[in-house]
Amino acid sequence: MGMRGRLMVNYFKENDIKWHFIHKRFRTPFFTYAIWDGSTKHYDNEIKFPYEVDNYIYLDTSIAITENDWCAMEDKVLKEIANNHRFLIDVIKRAYDVNDEIEAWIAKINSIDVNELTRNDLLNNWQYYVNKTNQFGAVVMLPLYYEKTLTAHLKKCISEYFPIRAHTIMLQLFTTPMKSGVAQLQELDVIKLAIRKCENKLTKYDKEKFLYNYSWTKNTSLDGEYMTEAELDIQIDIMSASNPSDKLKKYTTKHNNMTNAFNQKKSKLSPDLKLLIDTIQESIYYRGWRTERYYRNAYYLQKFYTKTAKVIGLHEKLDLFYLTFPEILGALQSSRFIDQKVITERKGGYAVIATREYTKIYSGKDLCVLKNNIKFAQVENTKLIKGQTSYRGQVKGRVCMVLSKSDLTKINYGDILVTNSTTIDYISYLNKVTAIVTDEGGILSHASVVSRELHIPCIIGTKNATQVFKDGDMVEVDANKGIVRKI
Repeated sequence: MGMRGRLMVNYFKENDIKWHFIHKRFRTPFFTYAIWDGSTKHYDNEIKFPYEVDNYIYLDTSIAITENDWCAMEDKVLKEIANNHRFLIDVIKRAYDVNDEIEAWIAKINSIDVNELTRNDLLNNWQYYVNKTNQFGAVVMLPLYYEKTLTAHLKKCISEYFPIRAHTIMLQLFTTPMKSGVAQLQELDVIKLAIRKCENKLTKYDKEKFLYNYSWTKNTSLDGEYMTEAELDIQIDIMSASNPSDKLKKYTTKHNNMTNAFNQKKSKLSPDLKLLIDTIQESIYYRGWRTERYYRNAYYLQKFYTKTAKVIGLHEKLDLFYLTFPEILGALQSSRFIDQKVITERKGGYAVIATREYTKIYSGKDLCVLKNNIKFAQVENTKLIKGQTSYRGQVKGRVCMVLSKSDLTKINYGDILVTNSTTIDYISYLNKVTAIVTDEGGILSHASVVSRELHIPCIIGTKNATQVFKDGDMVEVDANKGIVRKI
């Protein structure tokens, strides 16, 4: 381990650093390095707010920030919003603008024959891509620092405007996304494909168009895994057997009723409360949109990645995702090949420490040292767990524990999904479950958003659901009270 790495480990150990655990999720080094490097350095000069933080860590799938950093950033964001109520909306718009520039560049790349690009051409394009990706990473975390206060402030405002019996319903209504996200759009398009199949009108073009729009949703680890036509066919077959026309009608009616209720209730509120709700709505949409852009943009850059992997001597294109931006740029600049042993080692596990001064990646023996010296707080088991209601409802069913993407195929109809957190690749399986229970999350989390989009009873932020329950347990989920218990 290098000097900087040893110094950081010793610093964390000797100062008894307290960590603010964010979530547990596998990502390849390519994605991890990009997002945390962009969050700890001030790459976007268009944003005057000091968004960079001191210490992030990705430790073999666990992601955390020091508690001091979290509290300091939370305080800075709150003060900024107090001075400018449109702050979050403005910085989110900046992220949309940067991504528009990235997508325009991707369109340009895909309009040419990448095989004709020289090494220097590749280098220049990678430099642009890296610069824009670093800018894009500037504000990916900002809404999370405000999430707890957003929720508390909204609850307070609701209590002033509505009778106590309507508080929970109003909270759910105002935090249900009105702008359709990928989860909702993909679900609706599968229903429409199933309807076309039932009418004997489904064509290969219909499926190709769907895959072009959504194949990337399986790429949540940024490892180059995409939805296939065979997997889509299974979704269509399942949906075709459940009266898709009726399902579309019910879904549309429920969504329209929700939208009408939202607009009616919002119209009676003060301008300040309307702006608060607009901020919450945009933050909810952005929470899913921001990470989806990494997956989606990577899908449309496959030929560019393949050409790069070949030029720098990788065994296969997917190996590129086990490198960092500086390593790719360095290989292109120096005309040297990447040591394949480094990639093999990282596939066995890795860590990333990002600070304002540097971002470093560790694997092998260095990873073992970090795991032995940096510990996150463990949650004790309890018999009854509590969390935050995301979408109301009360159901009973069998637990299906999903701790990785490979577990998703275990889900059967009527199951209650218990997991650390959900990602976009869960979407095609959620039509089977009767409830969702997660360890992690607030009102902006993926599980929280998708449960309200798809109208699935959901309890988030339990902290220890995956430790208390196991596959096959019969449980009762009371999402009206935020309680899950074995029965």
